[in-house]
Amino acid sequence: MTRARRTRGRIASPVLATLLLVAAGAAAIPGLSRVPIREVKIHGAFERVSKEDIEALVIPYMGWGWLRLPAGRLREQLESLRWVATAEVRREWPLNLSVEIAERRPAARWGHSAMLDHAAAIFEPGDSIDQALPMLHGPDGAQAQVLARYRQFSRRLGEQAAVLEGLSLNTRGGWTLQLRDGPTLRLGAESVDRRFERALQALETLPQGERHEVAYVDMRYPNGFAVAWRPQGSDQRNPGGISP
Repeated sequence: MTRARRTRGRIASPVLATLLLVAAGAAAIPGLSRVPIREVKIHGAFERVSKEDIEALVIPYMGWGWLRLPAGRLREQLESLRWVATAEVRREWPLNLSVEIAERRPAARWGHSAMLDHAAAIFEPGDSIDQALPMLHGPDGAQAQVLARYRQFSRRLGEQAAVLEGLSLNTRGGWTLQLRDGPTLRLGAESVDRRFERALQALETLPQGERHEVAYVDMRYPNGFAVAWRPQGSDQRNPGGISP
């Protein structure tokens, strides 16, 4: 055991010495820490992010020395822009800087003034919101759960040629779905997946052209569900229960 330790010591010492020499050599390059950055390369596909906004944040750092540049601080400032999802700031030899920007990809509206990106991060778009995106609601901190449920429900509804345009989670854990040109599905907080499948079975009994006549399907009953019909002129239908 003693011989093995001595052998490792003889191997490790030159390696350590080499690393120290490399570090000392970089520090010894005359003025390298004070030499300004020569060129900045900005990478990314920009639709919402303004290149001028990026340049406005980068330009003040051009006078920093290549080694002294606070890359982490610049990255944080870039990621503070509304439509920037992630930013990478890297030094490239000799004396260049690479900035790579990934834009947010909007997935849904969140409430009335915010949006969710595909990573379920909330952000304020700062301009008009695309009304074609689905409307999602939920308690603070529930955005990832709501977005995941939206994707799950949406895939399943697509098998019936139905489109989910709104999903809401209330503070009691109850789920409500709004179908495009169709009814609201009230699933509640318990046995959500089973109730959802039963709601789909109920919709399958209706011809495609009649789904818009249903105002809502309420699945929050232990032994059945309720249906409310939309008013049609003077022939207004009242909500009624339907046994499974």
